[in-house]
Amino acid sequence: VYFDVSAVIYGVILFFGCGACYFFCLAAHDGAFIWKFKTAGSVYSSPEVVNGKVFFGSHDCNFYALNAKDGGLKWVFKTGGEKRYAATGIHGWLPKDSIYTDLWDFWLSSPAMQNNTVYFGTGDGNFYALDAKPGRKTWTFTTEVIIHSSLEIAFRIVYF
Repeated sequence: VYFDVSAVIYGVILFFGCGACYFFCLAAHDGAFIWKFKTAGSVYSSPEVVNGKVFFGSHDCNFYALNAKDGGLKWVFKTGGEKRYAATGIHGWLPKDSIYTDLWDFWLSSPAMQNNTVYFGTGDGNFYALDAKPGRKTWTFTTEVIIHSSLEIAFRIVYF
């Protein structure tokens, strides 16, 4: 099992995902198991926890909102899909004119939330803004590239 994402502590609870397609909730003080949630893909997105909900993305092309207390599914949003970055000759691999998939591009965009809107990017090249209550898309910004970066919100501007 791979635990390669940043954990988040919310009160006395620890939240994190893993490569074995699970999202976990543990007691922060002693690591005692509280609940886990199964997805159909690895969870290499660090979560955002706000107002008793936990938000994260998965390689199954879904973005999830769970009840932070019991792991119950609040809603799921289907994205346009995930993929890894690929380019010619990356990391100095030979031959330089061959296209290689970046083996280190397995992390997903970690979400952030402001004013009841949750923001995140995806491998489909879209940056999404969802109404955090029903999980409905508010807007999408389309790029020409995979968006696996985390983001920051300041001065009413979302940076990624």
